Amino acid sequence: MKKFSLAFLLTFALGATLAHGAVIPVTPGQDLQTVVNSANSGDELVLADGVYQSINVQNKNLTIRNLSGTPQINSIQFTNNTGKCFLKNIRITTN
Repeated sequence: MKKFSLAFLLTFALGATLAHGAVIPVTPGQDLQTVVNSANSGDELVLADGVYQSINVQNKNLTIRNLSGTPQINSIQFTNNTGKCFLKNIRITTN
């Protein structure tokens, strides 16, 4: 019984870990579009305070939030997203 319990616990822990996306820190010097393109659906992008270029989020569901301050994205477009994308404490402007 102990072997079964341990195997179940390890399987559950691994499954719970894999169900969550990665947390990806982003700084103003990085190309945000490149980060978005390389991210997987379910990932969380954490932006440091600063100004970021325009981005297009295609076919993936992301959370984009601030690390500090209120980061600014010049514009954002969502294309072919079937789930939910979340923006938290981000300023969106248009040029």
